[in-house]
Amino acid sequence: MRSLIDRVGTNVQDLDKMDKKRILELLQVRVDIVGESESGRAGGSKDPMLEWHRENGIAIPLGVSDEQWDRVEGILAGGWKPKAEDRACFEMLLEKLRQDKGWHDYDRDERMGGKGWQFFYRLARRWFTDGMYAAALEALAPYEGAATPVGYTLPPMKIYGAIDDSPEDVVKTEVGGRTPSTKGITAADAEQAAA
Repeated sequence: MRSLIDRVGTNVQDLDKMDKKRILELLQVRVDIVGESESGRAGGSKDPMLEWHRENGIAIPLGVSDEQWDRVEGILAGGWKPKAEDRACFEMLLEKLRQDKGWHDYDRDERMGGKGWQFFYRLARRWFTDGMYAAALEALAPYEGAATPVGYTLPPMKIYGAIDDSPEDVVKTEVGGRTPSTKGITAADAEQAAA
C-alpha cells in the first residue's frame, strides 16, 4: 500500500477541502476526545525558551540585520571563535520560537550545513542556559519583534479508521462493520495501534 501511495505523488496539502473530506470518508476516520487539554507539549513538557519570553513579556525578533549581528556574534560565540553556522542557527531559533515549531522540523536543514536537529538543539540550549540568548536579545535592542505564540495542546484523543476495499463504489458512512480489510482486527489491536 505504501508503494502505491508513493507512486501517486499527490500531497494531501495540495488537495482542496472537498477532496480532503472524501479521503477522510474513504478511510472512515473517527476521532474520539478522551480527556482534557493540558498546556505544554506531548508528555507535559514546555519549551523553556517560549516560557521565558511569555513570563518576561519579551518579543521575539523578526530578523537580524548585519549591524545587529555584529553586536551579538561575540556574545553567542561565548568567548570562542564564532562558527560559520552561528548566524543561521540564531535566525532559525528565532523562527522556531515565532512559529512554535519543533526541533525535528530543522533536521538536516541546509542553513546549518545539513547537520541534524540535535546539533541545533544543543547549540540553542547552551545559548539559553548560559544566558547568552538573553544577552544577545538585549544587545539587539531596539528591534522589531513578534509576540510569543499562545501555547495550546490538543486534548488526548483516539483516532480510528479503516480502508473499505469492498468492490462497491459506495463509501460506508458508519464505522463498525467489518470489511475484508478489517477482518481479524480486534478492538485490542486497534487500541494498541493507536497508542
